[in-house]
Amino acid sequence: MEAMEAAHRGSDRPAPEEWRGLVSALLGDASRIALAEIVLGRVTADNVPGLGARKARGALRKLEPYTYADADGTLHLDDAKLASLLTAGQTPAGGRTVVERFLTADGRLRDYPARPGERRELLEHLARELFGADEELSEQAVNERLQRVTDEHATLRRYLVDFGLLSRLKDGTAYRLDG
Repeated sequence: MEAMEAAHRGSDRPAPEEWRGLVSALLGDASRIALAEIVLGRVTADNVPGLGARKARGALRKLEPYTYADADGTLHLDDAKLASLLTAGQTPAGGRTVVERFLTADGRLRDYPARPGERRELLEHLARELFGADEELSEQAVNERLQRVTDEHATLRRYLVDFGLLSRLKDGTAYRLDG
């Protein structure tokens, strides 16, 4: 069964709007019954306890993109597919990327994202923009670069270090880009 689950995890990334199909499926009573029975491990491709054959086929057709059958034919939720639905549409919010939402047009930092994944994405962008891969910079030079994007350069430096994007040399004399 683990091999089947692994095969499903490698499936293509869903379109950002694909989550609508799941929500639509959950609007029907038959689909909700089918989902509950799938979670309980009591559904096969041709049998949903509590539903007639016609309603079962319709409900399973709606839920099919979010399930898989194991070797015994029992249907299971595809956790990887469901998890990918959560992230499929996160980058665009109102048509703007994380970087666009949190940086001004001239590249100044407005605020930090509350979501760790978005915060990491923003910090990775800033690290790439402000530092070269082979540079070793003094703390003063790092601060000068960080001040291009924020007046709170110490906070930004701390975030870059905490997220493993910038490291201080052991002797404390310089910083360098990590990762």
